[in-house]
Amino acid sequence: MILKDWTLNVEYFSEVLHLLRTAPEYSMLVNEVVYSEEKSDLRDLKAVQRIASAYSKLLFPHITSVEELDKDKFKLYCLIPAIRRRGIIKEQCHKIDEEFKEYMPEIRVK
Repeated sequence: MILKDWTLNVEYFSEVLHLLRTAPEYSMLVNEVVYSEEKSDLRDLKAVQRIASAYSKLLFPHITSVEELDKDKFKLYCLIPAIRRRGIIKEQCHKIDEEFKEYMPEIRVK
């Protein structure tokens, strides 16, 4: 098979993303760092943790422990965007059915 241009790079990149998808250390890292109010909805916390974990896999693939993590950068690039994305879902659910709460719980970095 003759490879030209970006073919090899795209195949390599897709393999790396596939391996990152199943890597458990990023979700364990996020679960250690992110916490919420005690009485908040656990569904929101788990959703934000999953989204922040995905961002950390893409933006900080070299960080696999809490000691290596720059918490300010994590908050800026992973946690805040994850909270915003979950907030969009909360707003849409509230518009469909007012039984759903519109506000997001307080989710922070330890």
